[in-house]
Amino acid sequence: MAEHPVSPRKTTSRRAFLLGTAGLASAAVLAACAPAPTPTPVPAPKPAAPAPTAAPAKPAEQPKPAAPTATAAPAPKPAAATPTTAPKPAAPTPTPAPAKPAGPAPTATPSVRQAATGRQVNLKFYTVSGGDYFRYLGEMMEVYEKKQTKVGVEVVFTPATAGAAENPKLMTALAAGQAPDVSYIGDFTIPQWHQLGYLNDYRSHFQRDKLSLDQFWPCLRPTMGYKGSIVYMPIQINPVMPTFWNKDMFKEAGLDPEKGPDTIEKMDEIDDVITKKDASGNVIKIGVIRYAFAYTPGNAATTWGFAFGGAFHDKEMTKVTANTPQLIDMMEWISKHTKKIGGPEKIAVTVPSLTIHRFGHSMIAIDGLVTASLDQITKAKPDFKYGVGPIPHKTGTQPNPSWGGGWTLFSPKGAKFVDEAWELMRWIGAEEEGAGLFWDKTKQFTGRMDMEWTKRAKAVPMYRPFIEMLEVTRNTRPLIPVSNFYYIQLNTAMEDVAFGRKTPQQAMNDVQNNVTKEWDRFNKENA
Repeated sequence: MAEHPVSPRKTTSRRAFLLGTAGLASAAVLAACAPAPTPTPVPAPKPAAPAPTAAPAKPAEQPKPAAPTATAAPAPKPAAATPTTAPKPAAPTPTPAPAKPAGPAPTATPSVRQAATGRQVNLKFYTVSGGDYFRYLGEMMEVYEKKQTKVGVEVVFTPATAGAAENPKLMTALAAGQAPDVSYIGDFTIPQWHQLGYLNDYRSHFQRDKLSLDQFWPCLRPTMGYKGSIVYMPIQINPVMPTFWNKDMFKEAGLDPEKGPDTIEKMDEIDDVITKKDASGNVIKIGVIRYAFAYTPGNAATTWGFAFGGAFHDKEMTKVTANTPQLIDMMEWISKHTKKIGGPEKIAVTVPSLTIHRFGHSMIAIDGLVTASLDQITKAKPDFKYGVGPIPHKTGTQPNPSWGGGWTLFSPKGAKFVDEAWELMRWIGAEEEGAGLFWDKTKQFTGRMDMEWTKRAKAVPMYRPFIEMLEVTRNTRPLIPVSNFYYIQLNTAMEDVAFGRKTPQQAMNDVQNNVTKEWDRFNKENA
């Protein structure tokens, strides 16, 4: 896959930023609900102009909503699948049974849920959630509107494209000076939007309501309280990611099915025992696909980087640290394994079916999953036996190397009803009624951890490991203004190393240089 070097760009105004569109997202991070990456803002060729009071757009900068120019994330190269032949057509049935009457056509996601009539204040709430989630939010707003008589809530479906990379409707509204009062935002974009001055700061509200960052999941505290501000309320949060193992595959290989890997070294031993090849050298069973663990190469690079004791920037958040010994050691580990099995093209364990996650086909013994994938597998295969534990870490490093984050609610600069927006966000993310209702309806985790709904979630075996991991997860994606660009570079580096296009040192040096240049460019143009 070709590299995408950082190209020189011209300066941009904040209005040009709002009129821009973001680039390509890097796969579905955290799968069902957590943040897929959003590219670093790309400056437009127009000269800088004074910023309007309108609020942020999904990070990208261009003079108008034209095609994106951000450095795009390379699509992850899938593992080689075993060739299959097309099935022969079935013989025709001599006497076909009468066709059943067609059921009702599925209902499309409505674009707007209208606010209650006769209210003093009508909040406009932009959500990226469609389908059942849109309906659930609408039902929650009915409850909220019945609680009081002043505020109505209009919910507007504003789909993010390319995962979570861009939200054209939101950006258009902000550019036009018609900011919504509440909208979704990925927590990893906070450093960008904060530096650009597009986020309402709710520190005084937070303190007035006697809230504390210690009441929220540890992985959220660095972004939620970024540089002393309070700029969002969490709504859909996940850790990356509990490690699941297939008990039947362990048992067949003579391993204890009740003991999963707790260290990198133990996982290597398990992988050696489970991995099998056919006569042609194709891998037909494997312990773990290291370079694509937890869905994507970018997720794998971030996860294993923490597992090897690495950090992606310094503590002061002023310098990239991509080519440190720990991260290069991690990439060496990836390279060694892919060479050992003959390269990714030799992995023939991907079933040509999109009905369930790859882990459910009993050819991959260990993987990272989100709740949606686990639910999918267990519904399709009720007898599927799995174990679950924390992410393995390299011996001598800190345990629990997981990282987390997800969707949050924010109020952009230019919002009409700033105080009322906070009341709604607080009800959803930090009050038992709203947060509990959100869990009961969606089975998604809001951000406050000291609430009764978390006890209900832990009582359900499927969700318990995710809640327990959130309780100890402290790592986040890099907290720098070019966080998504960094993720894209890590995604590319992981692929380049796995497919033998670069050495680990070369790949991580390139990440170091590219991200540093991009960060310098962003700082210079948005000082």
